[in-house]
Amino acid sequence: MEGIEDGTLFSQNVRQSLGNTKVNKSLSQSVADSTEHQNFPLYHNGVNILCERATLGDGVLEIENYVVVNGAQSISTFKKSVSKLSPDLRVIAKVVQLSDASLSRRITINSNNQNAIKPRDLKSTNEVQIRLRKEFESVLNGEYDLEIKRGQEARNGAEIITNEEAGRLLLAFDLMEPESCHQVYKLFDDKYAEIFARPAVTAWRVILLNIIMQRIQNAMPSIEYKPLSKYGLTRFFLLSVLSELIAGDAIGREYNKDPKKLFDEGKIDNFSGAIDEILGAIIVDLNFEVADLGDGFDYKGDLKSPSKIKDLRAKLLRSFQKDVARGKAKALGDLLAE
Repeated sequence: MEGIEDGTLFSQNVRQSLGNTKVNKSLSQSVADSTEHQNFPLYHNGVNILCERATLGDGVLEIENYVVVNGAQSISTFKKSVSKLSPDLRVIAKVVQLSDASLSRRITINSNNQNAIKPRDLKSTNEVQIRLRKEFESVLNGEYDLEIKRGQEARNGAEIITNEEAGRLLLAFDLMEPESCHQVYKLFDDKYAEIFARPAVTAWRVILLNIIMQRIQNAMPSIEYKPLSKYGLTRFFLLSVLSELIAGDAIGREYNKDPKKLFDEGKIDNFSGAIDEILGAIIVDLNFEVADLGDGFDYKGDLKSPSKIKDLRAKLLRSFQKDVARGKAKALGDLLAE
């Protein structure tokens, strides 16, 4: 079968090979043990193949325009262990000829039961995700790649951004809900349309938010209270602070509205530097706020509380605005104009 290595054989599957899961490790071990080959039909759920046309003649089944919707893990393992295969190793294959897209989708979902299906898997063939990934291919000469399917291999040399991370970035920056970024199930279930299905969500936007997050992660060691600096929601809280700050700056709003302009005008490095400088000032104030709160600061509880996040964000932004007014710091627009 063609399309194993590049994943096109599994294009309709809700996920591709998931690597060293417990199921796949067991499968590899069974393949390596030739005495187990004759028992494969007893162990294995089989492979489901959908095709546009199937013709049986003289004991040979010919299929056209086919995809594997269940069995990606097995087929990938067989491919990697080809030298260990034997004539005794057989698996059951079910071939279905159909043209009904709705039925095809239901077969795909219901036949995937060896590794648990997650909401993210079910959205991997959604038109919004496919559109976004295609956008990534044409942006910045393919420098970035959007992973929309678990086990998906990146284009050569491309930096991977998972759609899970993209969803978190959009949730914190656009929807201002950093407190929910640990609830991954919401990204592809409860809040999927609100997060992804908006005209503003483009490859340029996701890439820009990823760049901002990289600046945040570089600045995290400057947070003096180390449990806070290592806490998963802290980076998304800081992203929400920057979102409100950018929204309050006239020049920042323009670039926020059309992130592509930053790249077209060659100002992305200038923007990154401005974010670094602003983050430095914000984290200094954050350190003081945390110190003032003392034992009254419950970083885990507070960063999951919308009201407490809003209050802390407001304090940090007021402090920064005072520094700008006193000439101790520069506004984002002034930094971008330099």
